[in-house]
Parts: sequence; structure tokens; C-alpha cells
Amino acid sequence: TYVLWFSDVDTHSLHSVGTHAQQLAKLTKAHFPIAPGFIITEKAYETFLKQTILDHKIKQLLSTISIERSDSLMQGEYHIKKLFEQAQLPEDIRAQLIHFYTKLGEDEVTLSLHEKELGGRKHASAHIKNEAEFIIAVKDVWAEMFVSSALWHRHHKQIDHVQSYAEIIVQKKIYGDTTGVITTIDPTTHTKDKLVIITTHPHEGDRYIISKKNLSIIDRSIAYGTNLPKLTHDEILTIADMAKELEEYLYFPQAVTWALSGEDIYITETKPISTLAQQQKELQPKIPVARGKGLTNIIGTGKVTIVHSPSDIMNANSQDVLVLSEILFKQIKHLKKVTAIISESHPDSKATMIELKHLGIPTITHVKDARKHLHHGHIVTVHGGKGEIYSGGMIS
Repeated sequence: TYVLWFSDVDTHSLHSVGTHAQQLAKLTKAHFPIAPGFIITEKAYETFLKQTILDHKIKQLLSTISIERSDSLMQGEYHIKKLFEQAQLPEDIRAQLIHFYTKLGEDEVTLSLHEKELGGRKHASAHIKNEAEFIIAVKDVWAEMFVSSALWHRHHKQIDHVQSYAEIIVQKKIYGDTTGVITTIDPTTHTKDKLVIITTHPHEGDRYIISKKNLSIIDRSIAYGTNLPKLTHDEILTIADMAKELEEYLYFPQAVTWALSGEDIYITETKPISTLAQQQKELQPKIPVARGKGLTNIIGTGKVTIVHSPSDIMNANSQDVLVLSEILFKQIKHLKKVTAIISESHPDSKATMIELKHLGIPTITHVKDARKHLHHGHIVTVHGGKGEIYSGGMIS
């Protein structure tokens, strides 16, 4: 598949998109107000390079430059951009791109390029207003994979320049009447019982402090000197409630960039508050509450659901960590949507193990008395690589 709507990214396709796209997909499916959009997958990029023979042309060109010389790097970047400009998009890719862009509404959109091999590193962004610009922009953004800084960085990480695949995230551009950021902790003191809203447009610098417990407004600091309307009481509570739900869903304090457009609110970006990671390093590592044999080298956090009957599996949702006595092959189709799986015993067959690994879900087996020691409704983190289960939503 060359293009995917955020809402169409399921368990099977989740492993084929990067971390940023995964989060947008999960938040969209959880009905958070994410700006609508789609993903131009790495398959489209890979196919474009191969069908236009750009992969061979780029390799040949890169063999003639010196990575350690800035002038040589810049020459390489220039010539590769020319190759992208001259190359024609394969017709099937072009048709899919136009179809999705048209379905999105042909409004102004933003494109952002993320490289999967470098942990989703963002390389470039672009804003376009029509179909003709869109097709040109896709190639231009792909060409940003070969700017001087990316070539230098990839070379020193010993990553193949052509085999490092990228995806483009396309979202409808949101022009908010009012914009700002809300943090789900106090950004100064890091106390976790407060939400802090800071507006950035049009009345820059207004600050509201809200109790996380009951969403009451504790304090406000208004930047005077403008006659423009401030946030209303209802708007403050709507933004605060949304951020609180988002933190609960992602199990980690967030800095959420938002935009009010008319009566609608949109999340334009959300990211974990990095200062907490520095504090966490000073703490002692968490002790696992249970151990077993890990099947997949993936980490997941969710709510414990003890399985007593087949209906418990069928009714599970994307936030559940299922705890079973045994994993049966016939259950696989119902396990695709959960966050993680914990089993007290070995899967019933080799085929089951292969399917579990293919799903890409954190899975741990041979966890003794798991249904007895893990409590229904508790939040746990499952480390599929280490085969360890931790209490809570963070691993230090």
C-alpha cells in the first residue's frame, strides 16, 4: 500500500509505519481531535526509487563525493535534487496520491518527512495549496533525504543511504483563531496535579493554571494591551479536559499544541515532556513485578485485563494488556487489537508463536501465576524483549 489514512493503520500495518505515524494513527482511532490526514508510506518511496532507477543513480553519484568535505557534500546534494526533479512518479503512485489528496478536501496541507532508520527523525516540512503543487512537493520532500546534513549523519551511523526508507505525513493545515500549548504538569515545578495553558496567538502570553483533579481554574495571568477576546471559561475547560484524557491515554505527561478554529479544537502536536526523562535517570531502576520469556522485542503500556472466558478476549480493546493461562492459535484473530499479551504457559503451537511475532505486539509467556499476581485494571508496562513486566506506565 502506497498511502494509508491515519484511521486505516491497523495491527497488520502498524509495523510498516514510523513512530510518529503510529501515534497519529492511534490517537485518531481513539477519537482525539487530530487534524485529518494520511501517510505516504515507505513502500511508495522505495517503489519510486526502484522504478525510476534513482537508487542506482544515487549510489553511483555518492561514490564520487567525499563525505568529509562540505563542498563535495553540497555538490552531491545539488545533483541528487536535480535527479528527483527530473524523475516521473509512477502512474499508480501518482493516482493514489491525487485520490487521497482530493478526498482530504483539496485544502492547504502540510507535508513532513520522517526517516524510519533514524528513529523517525524529521527532515523537512512543506505547505502546499493545490494538486499540482502537491505532486511536486512529494518529490521535493523525498529529495530532502539527501541533503548534506542527512548524508553526513547517515554515513557516520553506517546506515545505507538508499536503503534507509522514509515516509511523508500529510495533514490538513489548521489555521486556529487562537493557538497555544497546554502541559499536563507544571512546566516550572514539575508538580503533576496541575495543567498549564499558555496562549501563543492572538493574545500571546496569557497563562491559565487548572487543577487536574477537578478541572477548576486555580489561577490566571492575562497579558494586557490587546482588545482581542481571551479564552472563554468553556474553552479553557475543553482544552484542559482534552489534555488530561490524552495524558491518561499515553501514560506520560505531555506538552500539547492546540488550535481553536471556530467552535472546533484540534491537536496539532503532542510530545512527552523531555525534562522528566532527565529526572527519571536519577531514580533507581524499576523492579519488575513479574518475569517470563519474551517473544517480541517491543514495549507496551496498558490496563491489565484478566481473561476468564473467550468473551473477555473478544471484548478486549486497544488499551488492554491481556493475561491468559494459554495462547491458542484460534485466538490470534482476536488478539490483534490489544496493547500486550501475558501468558502463564507456552503457546499451543509453533504456528501460534510465529503469528504472535508477526503481529508485533509485546508478548511474554511462561509467567508463573500471572493471573493471580497481576490485578485487573492496574496499569503495567510489558517489555517484550527482556520478558519483564513493570508496574505503572514508565520504565526508568
